[in-house]
Amino acid sequence: KALKALAAKLRKPNSEVSESLRTLLRAQIYELMEDPKKALSSYAKVAMGTAEWPDAQLRRAVLLAGPEVKKPKLVAARKILRAMQFSQLEKAQTINAYLLEAELLGEYKQYKKADQVLTTGLQRFPDAWLAKILLAWKPILGKLWQ
Repeated sequence: KALKALAAKLRKPNSEVSESLRTLLRAQIYELMEDPKKALSSYAKVAMGTAEWPDAQLRRAVLLAGPEVKKPKLVAARKILRAMQFSQLEKAQTINAYLLEAELLGEYKQYKKADQVLTTGLQRFPDAWLAKILLAWKPILGKLWQ
């Protein structure tokens, strides 16, 4: 009940909270209420170019990939993540898109593709602090995924 009331309150314009933040928060509430369709719809409405857009896209990809393994869902999730990888985002946000794509591929047991995604991310951001972590984890992940 409280979550529904909060979601309703977030639908109303508020000068202190931006529209994109209210939309993101509504989507998160729908996730807590275990309503993935409404959550996906709300995440999709977060405007590109806002501070909230990258987080909304990551959550969309996770929800699209879903708990049940279905290839079309993975394809849709990867499409979102690929768009993020080639958008003008901060480096950490772009790296998160590579990491999430590799993680989802691993969950779908597509280990070689996951390794390719990590390799591409490392080639693109060899100087990133996260690259050092990825380099350390890549051999371990490779062994786990075999």
